[in-house]
Amino acid sequence: METVSIGEVIRRRREEWGVSQEMVCEGLCTSMTLSRFESGQQTPSRDCVVTMLQRLGLPDDSYYAQLTKEELRQITLRKEILACSSMYVRTTGEERKLFRADALKKIKELECIAKKDDVVSRQFLVARKANWIEKSDEYSRNEIMDMLLGAIRLTVPQFDLDEINRCLYSENEISLIIDIAVQYSRSGQRRKAEDILRQLIKMLQKRYPNHIRLPLAAYNYAIYLCLERRYEESLEIVELGRTTAIKQKHYLSLPGFLHIEAECRYFMGEVGTSEKLYRSAYHIYKAIDDLDNLKILVREAKERLNLTF
Repeated sequence: METVSIGEVIRRRREEWGVSQEMVCEGLCTSMTLSRFESGQQTPSRDCVVTMLQRLGLPDDSYYAQLTKEELRQITLRKEILACSSMYVRTTGEERKLFRADALKKIKELECIAKKDDVVSRQFLVARKANWIEKSDEYSRNEIMDMLLGAIRLTVPQFDLDEINRCLYSENEISLIIDIAVQYSRSGQRRKAEDILRQLIKMLQKRYPNHIRLPLAAYNYAIYLCLERRYEESLEIVELGRTTAIKQKHYLSLPGFLHIEAECRYFMGEVGTSEKLYRSAYHIYKAIDDLDNLKILVREAKERLNLTF
């Protein structure tokens, strides 16, 4: 059995895709460092390697390396901060405040142990700060937008909102692009948000067809299309997001797609279908304890169809 190094795997995929070393390691390390990694002479940091693997659409869960205690703590903190964000949107009142306080405490700890030249951790921190700042209404939309754009350009210096397909992206970088689109929409620039997501989805379908972030991009794009009364286009994106989520066994996004389809069907005059979809979405929202979206759905269904649950 042939045994190959991670560097060799990266080189083979890079050549298969026809992309340069500079594209793969942009914002992470020098092309010389990547060249040495591909030839087995040097090993970059774990975060650097994982980001390059993700940019090339390669699985990163099979990459193992000896981690320092600080690296292990950083990985743990990132996961815990994301978990706090997830729980924040599923809770209310004092419990929600506790999750926010816990997240901010962990962000401060991560800031203390992250090295100044660790661009991946710095990017994560800026993105998370922007997320929690938005929830506190302490900063303007433009300030949050600047933070997000600054965050993605830490690792993708050449990032251009008008030419998204020019670069390769990791999972975190793709999440940032989606966050940027959402901020454009919330600042009243929905058409710009649509353009960003249209480009992103097209790039994902071509380069990373089963990417874990594709359903999230599709969800937001479908919402904006529905708001623009482009119902048939919205339904096409709903189907793309729904089928991708099912393939990935990522079922938490399914009620959102059902909810959007229910709205589209209602405005297209398909009242019976809309009612069934509202009821299906309601039960899944309730099962996964998504309280915010559950309240929105109940209100909409009552106003539009006089439905009660």
